[in-house]
Amino acid sequence: MKSSLSLSISMSGEESLAKMLDSLGDVVKEASLDALTAVEETIMAESFPEVPKKEGGLEGSAFANDPKIEGEKVEAEMGYNIIYAVRQHEELDWVHPLKGKAKYLEDPANRVAPQIPGILKDYLDPAIVKAAKEADLR
Repeated sequence: MKSSLSLSISMSGEESLAKMLDSLGDVVKEASLDALTAVEETIMAESFPEVPKKEGGLEGSAFANDPKIEGEKVEAEMGYNIIYAVRQHEELDWVHPLKGKAKYLEDPANRVAPQIPGILKDYLDPAIVKAAKEADLR
């Protein structure tokens, strides 16, 4: 099933439009960062049951950095930060008798990817409505 993200804004008057656009910048930026945090949390929650476990070091190295927007670039970084994390992730032939599997981050990220437009919409729609109300637009 395809997902889509759509936005509709109706208004009139140049002053109203300028006020709305000025307020949208910060509100949308903040909502976007909150949405990316939700995406990170969703991916990590999906990933955790798939992380190989022997002594728990890999699980304990889980991280999700605060998302950031710099110019046109949006960045969210999450994963596992221990010396053998990449090798555990890529070795498809390794056996994990206690728990886990290879591709323990990539597979969950691929499963979550189709949900991302909906997550963004859930955060951006209310933010845009809030910005419109703060700009005295309805």
